[in-house]
Amino acid sequence: MTLLVSSTGEFGDLTLESTLHGVRLAIIKDAETIVGTVLSAESAALLALISNANQLLTKGNTPTTTSVPFSLASVVILAANANRKPCTKIVASLDLDGVAYIALAATATSSLFYEFLEAGDSIEISETAYTGAISMICVGSTAGSLAVTEFVQ
Repeated sequence: MTLLVSSTGEFGDLTLESTLHGVRLAIIKDAETIVGTVLSAESAALLALISNANQLLTKGNTPTTTSVPFSLASVVILAANANRKPCTKIVASLDLDGVAYIALAATATSSLFYEFLEAGDSIEISETAYTGAISMICVGSTAGSLAVTEFVQ
């Protein structure tokens, strides 16, 4: 490539500068493509892993949903079940005017509990393979109910 410089030091041919600029843009574009491809591959792998985990948790399982009225006394909302899978979901109805305390035990109290629910709240017991009794006690009101979904083989 020939570069012409005038007596004032100005470039007479801007081909070198435009070529360098083009090379810089090409490198940036290639880097963006590589990073995008890596991120896309990692995202796809993560989504596949989550999908596989969800299939394993629910494959061959039968969901059973029951409605349990709120109570000011402790009540068992799910009896112990050795076949329970770690996908149990508990949803409080929107008309709850108080707090429902959920315990991973045969008896719930407002001071010893796993989680508490207010109107419209829900919890999933999916991080463990807990198969014991699950109980509930309400404080404040008995209006409404819990929807309890349990997956079993």
